[in-house]
Amino acid sequence: LCTLKCLLARREKLWLENVQGVSALRWVKKQSKDTIGRVGDPKEEGKTEEYDRLLSMYESKDKIPYVLKIGEKHYYNFWTDDKHVRGIWRRTTLESYATKTPEWETVLDVDALNEKEGKSFVWKGSTVLHEGPNSENPKGELCFVKLSPGGSDAVEYREFDLLKKEFVPNGFFIPEAKSRVAWYDRDTVYVGTDDGSPGAMTHSGYPRTVKQWVRGTPLKSAPVVFQGTEEDMMVLAWHSHDARGYEYECRQVIVDFYTSRYTAREMKSGGGDGAWHKLAIPHDAQCSFYGDQVILELRSDWNVGRAEGAIKAGSLVSVPFRSFTQKDGCLDDMQVLFRPRPESSLERTIETKSYLVLELLEHVKSTRKFLRYIPTDQRSSSSVAWEIIASDLPPTMDSFYSWAHDDDEDDLIWCNRSGFLTPSTVELVDVKDLIENRPTAEKKRPVSKSQLSYFDASNLAVSQNFCLSKDGTKIPYFQVSKKGMKLDGTNPAILYGYGGFEVSMTPYYSATLGMSWLEKGGVYVLSNIRGGKEYGPEGHKSALKEHRHKAYEDFEAIAEDLIARKVTSAKKLGIMGGSNGGLLVGNCMTRRPELFGAVVCQVPLLDMGRYTKLLAGASWMAEFGDPDIPEQWNGYLRNHSPFHRLLDHPKGEYPKAFFYTSTRDDRVHPGHARKMVYRLLQLGHGESTYYYENTEGGHGGGADSPQRAFMWSLTYKFLRKTLMDE
Repeated sequence: LCTLKCLLARREKLWLENVQGVSALRWVKKQSKDTIGRVGDPKEEGKTEEYDRLLSMYESKDKIPYVLKIGEKHYYNFWTDDKHVRGIWRRTTLESYATKTPEWETVLDVDALNEKEGKSFVWKGSTVLHEGPNSENPKGELCFVKLSPGGSDAVEYREFDLLKKEFVPNGFFIPEAKSRVAWYDRDTVYVGTDDGSPGAMTHSGYPRTVKQWVRGTPLKSAPVVFQGTEEDMMVLAWHSHDARGYEYECRQVIVDFYTSRYTAREMKSGGGDGAWHKLAIPHDAQCSFYGDQVILELRSDWNVGRAEGAIKAGSLVSVPFRSFTQKDGCLDDMQVLFRPRPESSLERTIETKSYLVLELLEHVKSTRKFLRYIPTDQRSSSSVAWEIIASDLPPTMDSFYSWAHDDDEDDLIWCNRSGFLTPSTVELVDVKDLIENRPTAEKKRPVSKSQLSYFDASNLAVSQNFCLSKDGTKIPYFQVSKKGMKLDGTNPAILYGYGGFEVSMTPYYSATLGMSWLEKGGVYVLSNIRGGKEYGPEGHKSALKEHRHKAYEDFEAIAEDLIARKVTSAKKLGIMGGSNGGLLVGNCMTRRPELFGAVVCQVPLLDMGRYTKLLAGASWMAEFGDPDIPEQWNGYLRNHSPFHRLLDHPKGEYPKAFFYTSTRDDRVHPGHARKMVYRLLQLGHGESTYYYENTEGGHGGGADSPQRAFMWSLTYKFLRKTLMDE
């Protein structure tokens, strides 16, 4: 049996991991074609209603055009529609944006660029030069535009003149790679990239060195100013101009996903001593700077010798940079800004000129807290740097996502709010309005935009439920279903999960889900299993490595609870997840196949024996473990590998499973899904196995609207065919 296992594994890895191999792509095309034939072609003449509706929604001109202020007066937005499939980068003024029909000025047309250069670039964002609030140079003049061939994580960096709306002739250019680039000043950049130099990249495929590259000189000859080891995940460097007049430079070695070492200095031009200091902080803390303070988000308890004991994981801490670095780690003026409770966690922090806005979760419901920065010349003898202001708003099942309007100039934030049945709204809000919770009529909001409702939600309701996992831990989940739904076990349901990498699963508005599933009578369930950030770092760490099975047990417990409550039944219950969520549903499918009627496994990890050798896989060992260490592989990792469970723990039947991946995914290797499907076919499960590979898009889906519409239409056709007998 062992010999057979080795032969099967060896045969499959020799050719299905060859992403562009002739034999592999021939197999991919055959499987994809067979799946379309069995499920139904979303673009087949006379049967395109769902595809057309999704495509119309993705390309609608009525979507909210989210903006970011760059420079003194312009607000930038990246936009796709039927005429701009790959998109345009455009800008307007705030006055125009506040109207129903803003006047847009095109800055860069990606479709036109592709036609001109014969490429298939996908927009990946921009990095704007910021020279500080006191700079004499125009704000918003230069940036890097990031362009990805086909949607992969690897990108080209091209210097772009925002005033002239053109690429800078003979400007900075970094060829396609998984690079990290940051501005030092307008003629100098920090670059970490694969420039062909030996050891330029880590085993994870990210930069190992940082070069300081001066304009007009060859990148190859730029000096290395900072480096890590090939075993590190990556290294970074950046130069920061603080709105309060401080200036910092920081170097970071990212050892793994959760561990870093920081070295920083306060520049003399900002009033500092200019000396480099190793920050004596916990290696798993996240570090940033605000005014004269170092801001730390803790992932583990920090024992700092205080009478009340250690500062708990999940706390937000502030400490003056100068006393901390120049007085041997002095913490006399340290201030704890947020302390988590068992039910609460810090989701994100937004910086404005005078405030930190904390977006929090309480049992996965959203709320806020506010911190007002006190400048040094206004502080009392206690040197307290922050006034802590609690919010009196009750937590809501809608989700917040906010970002600063202009953290150099004001205390406005763009506040986006959405929920399962609540289309997104975005408002430009003064933080003081949020703090004082003034009635809407008293608020001065120059911009407020609402998303259209793309599906009929009038007969739907949202509830939050809790169940007990195998070890007795209380696990929450959200349920979206018809009002007054009969609890008779006949309702088709989708259970979605992720459970890893400190990613919180919070309520969100999905027109795709609404149109393709909820409107047709389906139930949707969003799980909040361990491994995410819903309950802070401790909730994440409780499902790491050898404890990974806790996430799977949580997911299975929710499924059992849905069946026990007669929301649905096993044959009517489908599960869905992508990337790490694909690993989740792959494990649950092979652990408890009798519990599910359908599986959608998207861009997944599945072969945990070789994941560290495929693309970015080596960077995830802090999450999953190292298969090359026998104690870890034999102790738990093999048992968490769906690809191996098919042989180690074979089942007579598996639920119908649709595996989706992408040829151009350079994050999670398509070989995971390919090999899983190949093995299922070998073991005689062809009738229950479906496979589709997108040959264009990168990690997570199609690169343009037609591809997205096709993929999601195909996915929901599979689910309805399997669970609704459509």
